[in-house]
Amino acid sequence: MNETLILQRSLHPFNRAIFRKASFTIAAVVIGWWIAAGAYSLPLPVLAVATSNNQIHIYGTKGGQRALISSGFSPVTAMIFAPDGHAVFGGSQNQAIQWWSPSDGTLIGSMSPSGVINSGISAGPDDVLSMATSPDGQFLATGNHDHDLRLYNIASSHLVWSVPAHSAAVTSVAYSPAGDQIATASADRTIRFWTTKGNLVATIVAQEEPITGIAYLNGGANLISVSLDGTVKVWDCRNGGLVNRTRLNMNGLTCIALSPDSTVAAIGGSNGKVYLVQLPSCFQSRVLNGGLSAVQALGWSSDGNTLVSADQGSMLRYWDAHSGQLVAKLMVGGAITAMAVSPN
Repeated sequence: MNETLILQRSLHPFNRAIFRKASFTIAAVVIGWWIAAGAYSLPLPVLAVATSNNQIHIYGTKGGQRALISSGFSPVTAMIFAPDGHAVFGGSQNQAIQWWSPSDGTLIGSMSPSGVINSGISAGPDDVLSMATSPDGQFLATGNHDHDLRLYNIASSHLVWSVPAHSAAVTSVAYSPAGDQIATASADRTIRFWTTKGNLVATIVAQEEPITGIAYLNGGANLISVSLDGTVKVWDCRNGGLVNRTRLNMNGLTCIALSPDSTVAAIGGSNGKVYLVQLPSCFQSRVLNGGLSAVQALGWSSDGNTLVSADQGSMLRYWDAHSGQLVAKLMVGGAITAMAVSPN
């Protein structure tokens, strides 16, 4: 299948121009749901995008759609790739978790707390809001709207344990690089650390507003958090002390993704901007100006050269992580509810 990219040009929306280069097609406008792109370099990272119409789009290295998957009765609200990149996991509004092959969209497996998949549309309190895989790829941790943290065994597709983790929705979950600890963040403004057996280790009252993202730094010695209060904070995981902080805006921060070497944090804003922050200093090095919609998700290519942002509308943007230049943009068919970038 020819993959399609669109040149970023000043063209009337109904004009159509198609250019051929190498083995793929570059088009200026595609009627229907369309793709737009600018100056580009191939290959692009493989990514999976979930939309509000219960679909998952898998995009390949040339930007074209590799597979279109139906997620069932509910939209996927959280996504993550397996550490080896051979599967992409999606958690939905009815707590169902499914995973697919990113090469052709084949369903590999499924699981849920009740053991029933696609039993109906939830009213919302059961949403899976965040996911993290163990470094060895054997376990999947989920943070949920019902305040619980759950751990699943992927090979056996069963729930290992579930704990009431917070007093509000669990908005972000992260596995330590050593795989011996799980961190959770919540709309209750706290960060909590757990053993892999589900035992609470420590709690940090971290922010003034709901926390929207966390990630481990420095081999697990530190944790970074972002919040709707517009601040970025770096914590010492050993004693809970604040190591560094900065305020990026007054409008709120929505998500975070670390570069592969963990030296740069890409942080999404509710104002549509992406902030690049040097770590662990929290020095803001660059601002990427996207659209007007809040940034829903972020992800890096495995080489750290490309950053992908997804807004809450239907636009994906590919950025050159070094220059900040917009590399490409793709519009998908529906409001974006989750996105994940392949680690390979």
